Amino acid sequence: MGLAVFNSDKLVGELTGFDSICHLIISNKLKNAQIRVPSPIKELDFIDLYIELDKDTKNSVYLVNSSPYITSKIKITAKMQSMNEDINLKDTELVNKIETSAAAYLKEQILDYLYKTSKTLHADIDGFGLYALKYFSTNMEWDEYNWLHHYKDSYFNVDISVNLRSSYLITSTSEESEK
Repeated sequence: MGLAVFNSDKLVGELTGFDSICHLIISNKLKNAQIRVPSPIKELDFIDLYIELDKDTKNSVYLVNSSPYITSKIKITAKMQSMNEDINLKDTELVNKIETSAAAYLKEQILDYLYKTSKTLHADIDGFGLYALKYFSTNMEWDEYNWLHHYKDSYFNVDISVNLRSSYLITSTSEESEK
């Protein structure tokens, strides 16, 4: 699972399955996905989440000293699919901890993906150049700027929030909740 990345008609690299999910999130094409994130409760354990975009990702580009500064604001809805710990999803502090951990993990993965496309592959597969067009009055100015040449010098900021909702099947796995 993954994507082949082309620059014009030349294959410049491949993306992993998780990179592909990051691409779908950034480009507003994610319908849903199941991901595994590190558990904030128990070291070396994971939680499986079913994720969807809660709102469209808002991308913006600013030019700072001719280098693109790209911001993506992302809102994700997640439903817990599986877990190995005793978890009570009625505990708001615990839910906040899972949301914060999932957001931090996704932010790290998305930043890795974005820097891979810019620094390694030199391919703007997310179409950020369209957001930069507003800084150029004519096609000639745009052509002289040479977006793909400058894209490799991009800086990225990802602002992400995760809202954990009940999966309606799992609200607790502890024995206490059965009492």
